Amino acid sequence: MYYLNIIPEKDCTGCGACWNKCPTDAIAIGHNEEGFYLPYLDKEKCVNCGLCKKVCPQLNKVISNTKTPECYAVMADDKLRMKSSSGGIFSLFAEYILSNGGYVCGACYDKKNWFVTHIIINKTDDLKKLRKSKYVQSNTGNCFKEIEYLLKNGKPVLFSGTPCQVAGLKTFLMKDYPNLLSIDLICHGVPSPKVFDEFLKSLSDKSNITNIDFREKEVFGWATSTVVEFDNKKTYRKLAKNCFYTSAFQKSLFLNKPCANCKFSTIPRKGDITLGDFWGVNKYDPKLNDGLGIGVVAINNPKAEKIFNQVNIELKMIKKVPLEFIVDISNPNINGNIAKHKNREIFFNYLKNNTPIKEAVIKSLYYEELANIPKFLNKKTYYNIMYNYYRIVKNFLPKKLKNKYTEKKYIYKSGLDNLCT
Repeated sequence: MYYLNIIPEKDCTGCGACWNKCPTDAIAIGHNEEGFYLPYLDKEKCVNCGLCKKVCPQLNKVISNTKTPECYAVMADDKLRMKSSSGGIFSLFAEYILSNGGYVCGACYDKKNWFVTHIIINKTDDLKKLRKSKYVQSNTGNCFKEIEYLLKNGKPVLFSGTPCQVAGLKTFLMKDYPNLLSIDLICHGVPSPKVFDEFLKSLSDKSNITNIDFREKEVFGWATSTVVEFDNKKTYRKLAKNCFYTSAFQKSLFLNKPCANCKFSTIPRKGDITLGDFWGVNKYDPKLNDGLGIGVVAINNPKAEKIFNQVNIELKMIKKVPLEFIVDISNPNINGNIAKHKNREIFFNYLKNNTPIKEAVIKSLYYEELANIPKFLNKKTYYNIMYNYYRIVKNFLPKKLKNKYTEKKYIYKSGLDNLCT
């Protein structure tokens, strides 16, 4: 099996369009060295039909939406928001489709090995599997083929995924279906499943895990927190800044290569509807933030507007927000690439050489600082000095230097210096 080289590997998002379209099953899903999903080709089965090229979203234009979508801040009722990442409106769209005899496709944890896969449901009780953010690349499997079958048989379908996955579904289908509602997420990029797997293994035997939640609200409210629950009733719970996996994800340390040059996270958006957190709400209107979560919705075409008008009557709160505020302050990723971390390749080199995951993250994030530690000091002494220095002079430092030494203070206070010794 060889990488399906219709585009450079660095540009392939692993969306799944090509392996779903292949008529001879010559294309299979595999992992590259960094652990990301890629298409691989069995040359003996290939008949050179060229369909893989015809459906690749990197090679084919996706149907365009409006360049000026209307945006809204939204809240569902409190009970639903507590079960959701932000404002809870994804569930309302899903319930609308299901109530009309339809199907919903979204990302779900495979609780056998805790990878993330896309599944299709047709029962409201199964919606809990699709709620909440999963900060790892999802395997779309055979979902595109199954969705096409449902659409051709007149069933309403909602598909939710990253912008590249939505683009892949649309190029796979090769035409617009009026009974398809696509939702793309405001995406920060996708981490490697291999890195996620190493993170979980560093906590415990994966067979002991009973639940994973990156957006639990019971303790920290509407914030990015990482919670892993185990069958012995123990729980790993940390805010994002204190969890080495989530913190490194937010800093783009181990995102997929094409995320740094993404052609899909742009306006016009690829989905009918775009969903995300309304970060920056306190800068817009602090009264809107009750701590339980608030979402932002972009309506990208008339089909989306029609369904949104059916759904929004169930919202607790809806308020129109200027697109400019979303782009410039709240969620710049709605119309822009994610800059890769400068030490991304250093991190994956550590991982390749079997460096423990925690150590690989810390040594990569603070590579330059670690390289500049005087040889006559051990690392813990160095961080002690930097922390005490910060405490003494912080009130006299210019803002730029304050930020620099706050970072070093964080290393010391969180105990992460011990990982580098």
